[in-house]
Amino acid sequence: MKIIGFKHLFVLICTFLSLGAGCDSDNNDLIEFSIIKVKGLSVCGDSCYIKNSKGTDTEYIINSQEDFESLFECNPAVDFKPEIDFSKYILIAGTRRVIGICPELLEQNLFINSDGLKVIFNLKIKSGGYAAIGSANFHSLILREDFKGNEIEINSEIIPFVQN
Repeated sequence: MKIIGFKHLFVLICTFLSLGAGCDSDNNDLIEFSIIKVKGLSVCGDSCYIKNSKGTDTEYIINSQEDFESLFECNPAVDFKPEIDFSKYILIAGTRRVIGICPELLEQNLFINSDGLKVIFNLKIKSGGYAAIGSANFHSLILREDFKGNEIEINSEIIPFVQN
């Protein structure tokens, strides 16, 4: 009886230990995607910008033209309306608060986890040289077939402006 009990205990312990191996759903393999820009949308938001985002951090998953128009304000003086095929693409967009307007987007990387449920957007932004609180805009289009989820994570590093 003791030998059989020990074997069962050993099998139970091995099974228990192997259950957690490699099953962390938050750390699925990440697949890097190219940034697909929308012509006319800029980091300074001079043609279109996210409404009511002054001095705040925002992020959005935009699935339709109606969503876009409810979130973005386009400058009528520029006479610009972006053309996005929302049947094919999803727009990931947002803002980051910066001290110093007219920021510069130094680096950006876009990843989607292997199950296609989470987007991770890494940004490196240099604050602008004008002493005021402003926003840095960022965005990328993602093919609908690549992103099936509704979770986004934005990691941003803001680098202060240094006068030379």
